[in-house]
Amino acid sequence: MNGLVLCPALALEAFSQYRTARRIRFRWLWIALVPLGFVAYLFLNYKVTGDFFAFSQIQEEHWYKKLTPPWVGIRELWLRTLGENPIEGLHEFFYIILGIAGMIWCWLRTRPSYAMWVTGNLLLVTQHNFHSECAALHAHSLSIFHSRRTRLPRSAAASRLCHSLSLLSLALYAGRFARGIWAF
Repeated sequence: MNGLVLCPALALEAFSQYRTARRIRFRWLWIALVPLGFVAYLFLNYKVTGDFFAFSQIQEEHWYKKLTPPWVGIRELWLRTLGENPIEGLHEFFYIILGIAGMIWCWLRTRPSYAMWVTGNLLLVTQHNFHSECAALHAHSLSIFHSRRTRLPRSAAASRLCHSLSLLSLALYAGRFARGIWAF
């Protein structure tokens, strides 16, 4: 589904290039091929199960994941923080806030097409309910910001803080994995 997020991002990039150069480029037609992977996957689902969207039913039955509006997923995560599992819920909620801050930063400091891609992926990550033990929101949300264009400002303190938090998270989750515990 992340490939579908590329469609509006690439279309916005093509529009930005058109605004700058004032000419249409035929290579932009390749953008139309992006959703074909998802369409092929839907047809594979239909061929195997007789249902185009069988994958969503399987995710809900086996991993307790179902697509919801982003605000529902965030609300469920907040309720999880208040009750069921406060430490894990708070940790995932922190990464939601970090992702939203990063998305806003991208809209202010990077190309609109990249900001659109980040926004779409963040919406995709937050549209799942968070009752699943394998939500691993931290891994999904931070993998969105991988480009050199999304680096923190050149502040040494901000860089040290980012690296320290990353190393602490790596140690925590590697230790949990080594003990046979899933991400949460």
